[in-house]
Amino acid sequence: MGILVPADFDLGTTKNDDEARVVEALVEQMSDGWLIFPNVRYRNHRDHEIDVVLLHEVDGIVVLEVKGHKVRLSGGIWYGDSGPLKPQPFTQAKDNAYKLRKLLEQKDKHLFEGLPVRYGVIFPNTTSFTGDLPADIRREQLLLASDLDDIKFAVDEMIRVTGRGMKMQRDHMEAVIDFLCPNADFSWDPEARIRVHHQRMEALCASQVRALERLDANRRVMVTGGAGSGKTRLALAWARRALIGRSERVLVTCFNEPLADQINGHLEGYDDVVAGAFLSIARTFEGMPHLDEPSDMTSEEASTFWNETVIGHLHLNWPKITERFDTIIIDEAQDFSPAWIAQLESLLDNDGPRRLMMVADSGQEIFSRGFRVPKSEDGWTLCELVNNCRNSHQIARLLRTLLGGAPAPEIGPETIGIEFDEATTADFVAKVKSILDRQPDDGSGLLAPVGTTAVLVPSVRLRDQLRAELGLGSWDERDTKTVCETERRMKGTEFDTVILVDPEHRMDDRALYIGISRAINQLFVVGARELGSRLRLTK
Repeated sequence: MGILVPADFDLGTTKNDDEARVVEALVEQMSDGWLIFPNVRYRNHRDHEIDVVLLHEVDGIVVLEVKGHKVRLSGGIWYGDSGPLKPQPFTQAKDNAYKLRKLLEQKDKHLFEGLPVRYGVIFPNTTSFTGDLPADIRREQLLLASDLDDIKFAVDEMIRVTGRGMKMQRDHMEAVIDFLCPNADFSWDPEARIRVHHQRMEALCASQVRALERLDANRRVMVTGGAGSGKTRLALAWARRALIGRSERVLVTCFNEPLADQINGHLEGYDDVVAGAFLSIARTFEGMPHLDEPSDMTSEEASTFWNETVIGHLHLNWPKITERFDTIIIDEAQDFSPAWIAQLESLLDNDGPRRLMMVADSGQEIFSRGFRVPKSEDGWTLCELVNNCRNSHQIARLLRTLLGGAPAPEIGPETIGIEFDEATTADFVAKVKSILDRQPDDGSGLLAPVGTTAVLVPSVRLRDQLRAELGLGSWDERDTKTVCETERRMKGTEFDTVILVDPEHRMDDRALYIGISRAINQLFVVGARELGSRLRLTK
């Protein structure tokens, strides 16, 4: 939804119902990056009024004049039922746009010199017109009654053909807001925008997940969904319903340690629940012999320990486990082999409800362990989470268009920014540093890095280099350092800002899908030109 300024503006005070109808359509259909100012009054030798001014930090300023007349065009002159319109609609809109720009330049020439102000006219009661438009007017600057049904598209097209304005920083935005509506209790605060984004996406996700929570009435359930569709939220909802509503013994597991940390945080304080990453938590089940984890392992030694020693130990000793559960929930089930799923299912108590619930995204399957979505004829209830409720709109659209991600809700919040910076192996560290050095108050867009930002890379080598040269940290150090990890390790997590780094263009589409989908509000891509081209971020 567009943001009305001031928020308590009474549409009943507009000059007529046609203006109110246009403003209502703008508020309902524009994205939340657009500020909508009705009835803007200013003085320049005499009193003037602009019906609607639209403001966007990237798309700039758009002046709209609303004319309720049913019109015709003859010889470049607009006529209503009573004769030629006075003033002529496009002349009025153009003059208002020019005067608004000049007044802003007079207010602060340094900020606003050369600022373009676009303009258009809306005829909300006219369905069509005949005649040729004047040479200086583009058809996209003329909005008719039918455009009210998709006014966002119509405004986007108007901006596309007339040219976007300069990208405005925070001081630009605040100065324009103060000029257009000096008495409004409204500030352009990036951190406030992030809070609103979280609230809106949380509401969208909760609505989508709520419809599937009651699938736990079935004994075996498999729910699929793309990145950000709410799979972990659904898994947690199932766990709480089993714990609180049915007093069951519950196991919640996944493969990834960082995701397991987040799940544990959400279930902290609940009794009768065991939660953790599969290869770690399975070694603690009652009856499982203890296996020491060596300290100070090299990357190669760690790989051998987890992929050979631990898996072999679990396979050999699984029949010794005595612990039993009523409900087992597997998050990111595409990371599990069929044998692991069968082993977990064997821990369901024969005298209990024996519920096995799984959520998965085949698009994030990176281990090739043979996972397949089960079939309904084998007794599984199958369902899908459809919408991406994590990533703000432009990030979700990039994932959907180029990498097969879930569709974004049309009412999802706008992305604060997507930027590409071409880099090589010689300069990528300096370019990551320049991004991290940005400050929230300087208008450059990056929010406070610690806790909200992750730097994601395709290899341990790049990870270690960035950690050493920039003082970045591991997932376990996220409270004091900006996280720098491989994209696959961060699968299942999310951050307000992601800096995706790939100077050698090593990431395939699956890795890009995983890395980009971690970003909620802001995405920086630092890498080879080929990477920018693949993501359509280069000109």
